[in-house]
Amino acid sequence: MTTKVVYLVGMGRSGSTLTDILLDAHSQVRALGGVRRLARYAREHPCPCGAPSFADCAFWSRVEAVLRERHGRTLQT
Repeated sequence: MTTKVVYLVGMGRSGSTLTDILLDAHSQVRALGGVRRLARYAREHPCPCGAPSFADCAFWSRVEAVLRERHGRTLQT
């Protein structure tokens, strides 16, 4: 089985919470909610892509690097 990671971004009051709820209702989807929830989830679970952790995932490692380089932040801050 192939795991795909999709990252959706929405502005406040744009329907992103409703989209999150609807996606999470599907048996083969794990919606994580906001980025703050993602950081907690990343510490407690392997990455859905199959990497043993989000820190070992090429996609999320790159997201962290870009956040650090461009904004001086990480997903946890």
